[in-house]
Amino acid sequence: MATSPTEEELTLALLAKIVQRPLVSGDHDVITLEHTLQIFRALPNAELCVLPGTDHGTFFSRPEWLNPIISAFLARPQDAVATVR
Repeated sequence: MATSPTEEELTLALLAKIVQRPLVSGDHDVITLEHTLQIFRALPNAELCVLPGTDHGTFFSRPEWLNPIISAFLARPQDAVATVR
């Protein structure tokens, strides 16, 4: 039984409707880096963070890398832009 949405269920057009500021990350994960970039580009207010050679386990394996990035992301005002597109 699948727990993640498929590409048909979670389209880039649907992602473009999200107005909250998400942090998109990923390098070596279930989805490819190119797909991560497509998701980032589809989200109008997204910030992108790619830690090379990391996956979902980064929260546990590299908290010294990820925690400061997440803390800075959460500390920024919602209307602040930290990523150049």
